[in-house]
Amino acid sequence: MCAAKEEQESWATTIQRAGWKQGSIFRPSEDASSLLSPYLELGPNEWLVVCTQTCSVCAANFDKEPLLEILVGSPLPRYNPKHVDSKGRTSHTLQLPVSGIAGVQALECLLGRRAFVPRKLFRDWKPGSPWLGKEALNAFKGWLAHYYMRIALPDELVTRLRKPEGISSKIASTFAMQRKGRNADEGVVSVYIEWSTDDELPPTRRYGISLVIVCDDDETREFMERELSGLVGRESAPISIEGVILEELVIDTVENITLTDLSGKFRFTEWDELSGWQQRLENMGTIG
Repeated sequence: MCAAKEEQESWATTIQRAGWKQGSIFRPSEDASSLLSPYLELGPNEWLVVCTQTCSVCAANFDKEPLLEILVGSPLPRYNPKHVDSKGRTSHTLQLPVSGIAGVQALECLLGRRAFVPRKLFRDWKPGSPWLGKEALNAFKGWLAHYYMRIALPDELVTRLRKPEGISSKIASTFAMQRKGRNADEGVVSVYIEWSTDDELPPTRRYGISLVIVCDDDETREFMERELSGLVGRESAPISIEGVILEELVIDTVENITLTDLSGKFRFTEWDELSGWQQRLENMGTIG
């Protein structure tokens, strides 16, 4: 059962007063660490950094904003501002200058060690003593925004996509399937989306979307085509799934995707492998 509005607002106030925001750096207690995924297990002097925008970190509605995104920062004794990883030009790594950690000048932020965790947990946690300067925080925000931008879909479209039988749920389930000992989404490089309108449509009208799923190998491509082809109807007989029509679905490998395929589309990180759908689904199941 969802918590009452007043209780959720109290949780949000607690989180805000504790000082949580995008770029907060912390190490959870030993008991709290057991709640994290095994691949987020922290080594000596490793820290966690909050990726989620501050407005969502402190949002009053926990039903709409149940999760926070965090990543691991590994300690670097020296910081070189001229290094390519310090300039935010590589997609998977950022060297982030930090203050407040003895013998450490920067944290190496790794998007490969990133996950969603229930936001409710932060009611009982506190940010750590390390902090980011203004320039470092802006660099961190820009890095996340440039490579893994959160796009603003209409709220009504998001609601329809996320219904139990919606397109998002069907794709999420496919991404979480096990293939040869790993999740299917580990072979997905990225997903791009285009939608028909930014308007909040009434129930009588349908949204149209187009998707491009970029795969790392042919086996993943074939698997995705086999599992998801049923979501697309014929032009003369489109399939409406919870008020959304998947008008186009392109699934191919990195080397075969062209600029024409991606024209007009935005990268949609919610379905990316880096968002860890299996972890996301498990975490969402813990929220009551």
